[in-house]
Amino acid sequence: MARFGFSIRTRSGVLIENLAIPGVSAEEAERKLRQIYMGCSVIARFVPEAVVGVLPGRRQP
Repeated sequence: MARFGFSIRTRSGVLIENLAIPGVSAEEAERKLRQIYMGCSVIARFVPEAVVGVLPGRRQP
Protein backbone atom coordinates (compact mmCIF):
# COMPACT_ATOMS: atom_id res chain seq x y z
CA MET A 1 0.00 0.00 0.00
CA ALA A 2 1.43 3.37 -1.02
CA ARG A 3 1.20 6.67 0.79
CA PHE A 4 -0.15 9.75 -0.95
CA GLY A 5 0.48 13.29 0.18
CA PHE A 6 -2.03 16.10 0.35
CA SER A 7 -2.20 19.77 1.16
CA ILE A 8 -5.69 20.71 2.32
CA ARG A 9 -7.68 23.54 3.78
CA THR A 10 -10.13 22.40 6.44
CA ARG A 11 -13.66 23.72 6.49
CA SER A 12 -12.65 26.04 9.34
CA GLY A 13 -9.87 27.51 7.16
CA VAL A 14 -6.79 25.83 8.66
CA LEU A 15 -4.09 24.96 6.10
CA ILE A 16 -2.56 21.48 6.53
CA GLU A 17 0.43 20.63 4.36
CA ASN A 18 2.28 17.33 3.85
CA LEU A 19 -0.54 15.15 5.12
CA ALA A 20 0.22 11.50 4.20
CA ILE A 21 -2.67 9.05 3.76
CA PRO A 22 -2.17 5.37 2.81
CA GLY A 23 -4.13 3.87 -0.05
CA VAL A 24 -4.03 1.50 -3.00
CA SER A 25 -4.62 4.45 -5.34
CA ALA A 26 -4.64 8.23 -5.08
CA GLU A 27 -8.44 8.20 -5.40
CA GLU A 28 -8.83 5.82 -2.46
CA ALA A 29 -6.45 7.89 -0.35
CA GLU A 30 -8.46 11.02 -1.15
CA ARG A 31 -11.70 9.20 -0.23
CA LYS A 32 -10.18 8.31 3.16
CA LEU A 33 -8.99 11.88 3.58
CA ARG A 34 -12.48 13.25 2.96
CA GLN A 35 -13.89 10.85 5.58
CA ILE A 36 -11.44 12.20 8.16
CA TYR A 37 -11.63 15.89 7.15
CA MET A 38 -15.24 16.35 6.06
CA GLY A 39 -15.80 19.48 4.02
CA CYS A 40 -12.11 20.08 3.31
CA SER A 41 -10.69 21.51 0.09
CA VAL A 42 -7.80 19.61 -1.50
CA ILE A 43 -5.20 22.16 -2.60
CA ALA A 44 -2.54 19.72 -3.85
CA ARG A 45 -2.06 15.97 -4.21
CA PHE A 46 1.34 14.30 -4.60
CA VAL A 47 3.24 11.05 -4.08
CA PRO A 48 5.88 11.53 -1.39
CA GLU A 49 9.34 10.28 -2.28
CA ALA A 50 10.24 6.93 -0.74
CA VAL A 51 12.75 7.03 2.09
CA VAL A 52 15.86 5.18 1.03
CA GLY A 53 18.06 3.88 3.80
CA VAL A 54 20.18 0.98 4.93
CA LEU A 55 18.33 -2.09 6.12
CA PRO A 56 19.27 -3.35 9.60
CA GLY A 57 22.08 -5.89 9.44
CA ARG A 58 23.36 -4.75 6.05
CA ARG A 59 26.48 -2.80 5.27
CA GLN A 60 26.78 -0.08 2.71
CA PRO A 61 29.50 -0.67 0.11
